[in-house]
Amino acid sequence: MSVSSIHTAARPRFAGLWLLLATPAVAMFLAANVANAGNLVFNMLFSRWMGPELFADLATLLTLKLSLLALLNAVQMAVSQEVSAQRGPLIDTALSVLNRIVFLALAAVVPFLLPAALGGGLGETLGITSGYALAILIVALPVTAPLCVARGVATGRLEVGRIVLSANVEMVVRLAGAVVAWQAGLGIEGVIAAIALSMVAGWLPVMGSLRRTAPVAVGPVARRIAFLAFPFAVLQASQVLHLDGDVLVANAFLSSTDTGLVAVLSLFQRIQFFACFGLAAVLLPSVSAAVAEGRSGLREAMPVTKLFLGVSLALLAALASFPDLVIKLLAGPGFAAAAEALPLAGLCAALFTLSYLVATFLAALGDRRGIWLIACFVPVQLGAFAWLGLSDTGMGLHGMVTVKALCQGALALAILALVPARLRQRTEFATRS
Repeated sequence: MSVSSIHTAARPRFAGLWLLLATPAVAMFLAANVANAGNLVFNMLFSRWMGPELFADLATLLTLKLSLLALLNAVQMAVSQEVSAQRGPLIDTALSVLNRIVFLALAAVVPFLLPAALGGGLGETLGITSGYALAILIVALPVTAPLCVARGVATGRLEVGRIVLSANVEMVVRLAGAVVAWQAGLGIEGVIAAIALSMVAGWLPVMGSLRRTAPVAVGPVARRIAFLAFPFAVLQASQVLHLDGDVLVANAFLSSTDTGLVAVLSLFQRIQFFACFGLAAVLLPSVSAAVAEGRSGLREAMPVTKLFLGVSLALLAALASFPDLVIKLLAGPGFAAAAEALPLAGLCAALFTLSYLVATFLAALGDRRGIWLIACFVPVQLGAFAWLGLSDTGMGLHGMVTVKALCQGALALAILALVPARLRQRTEFATRS
C-alpha cells in the first residue's frame, strides 16, 4: 500500500474522531475536566501550603461559596431548559432584563451581610477564622448573577465554544491568581479574592449570549423561570450538603486535624463529581428538546451514560489500587491518614453523581421526584452523621465515610427505580396521542 493511500485511509478515521470530539456532550465533558484538572492542582498546592487546619478553613469557605451559588446555579439550569425550548428576541430580551434584576437584588443584600462577616459573629458560627475572607466572598456574590444567567443561555443553545472558554478562563484566573496572592503573602484573604475575580473572568466569554433587542414584559418569563428554578435550587442545595455537609458536621464532632482529613476527602469527592457535572448541562437541554418533539430522550442520554460509566469505573479502579499514592499526589504526606477511607469516599461520589444525573434526566422528562428524593436524603445522611457522632463509639473518619456510602447507595437505588415507570408512562401517553 502506498503512502498516499495510507493517508487517504487515515483521513476518515481522523474525521470521525474530530466529529466525536466536537459533539456537545464530549466537548463540554472534556472542557469540564480540563477545568477540573485545574481545580485538582489548586487543591494539591494549597493543601500542602496551608496544612490541615487552615485548609479546613478554605474548604469551609468553598463550601459556603457553593451553597451561596446553589440558587443561581438553579436559575442557570432553568434558563437552559427554557432557552432549549424557545427561540427568538422576546426570550432574549426578557432574560436580559431578568439578569439585571437578579444582580441588583443580590447587590442590595451585600450591605446587610458585611457587618456580620467583619464583626466575626458569622465567621465564628461557620467555624471560619478570617472575617475578611468571608467578607470578600460576600462582596463577590452579585457577580454570580450575570455569570449564571449568561451560562444558562449559552448552555440552552449549546454554544459549546463560549461554554468551554468560560469554564477554562475562570479556572486559569482562579489558579494563577490564588498562587500569586499566596506567594505574595496575602494569605487566605488573597486566595479568596482570586476566586472572586475568577467569576468575573468566567462571565466575559458568555456575556454576548445575552441579547436585548426591544422592550418586553419580563413578568411571564420570570414566573416561568422561577417555576422551573425552584426544584433545581433544591437540587443544587442538596448537592452541596450531600458532598460537603460532612465538613460542617466534622467541625462539631472531630478534631481540627481530622476535620482537615474530611475536607480533603470532601474536596476529592467534589472533584470527582464535577468531572461528570458538565454532562448534566448537556443532558438537560438535549433531553428537554427531544421530549418537546415527542421522543423519549433515551438516545440523547446514551452518550452521557457511557461517559459517566467510563470515567467513574476508571477512577474507582485507581482509588482502590493506589489510595496512598492518590492522597500524596492530591494533598501531600500530611494527609496520608485519609488514604484508608479514599476508595469508599470515591464510591460515595460516584453514587451521588449517578443520582444527580438520573434526577436531571427525570426532570427533563417533566418528573421532579428524583430531585425530591435527593432532598429527602439530606436530613437522613446528616442525621446519621449526628447519631454516629453522639454514639458511645464516636464518629471517626472511616465510620463517617461508611455511613455516607450506605446513604448514597440507598439514594441511587431509589432514584433508578423511578426511571422505568416514567418511561412507560411516556410511551403509553405517546401511543394514546
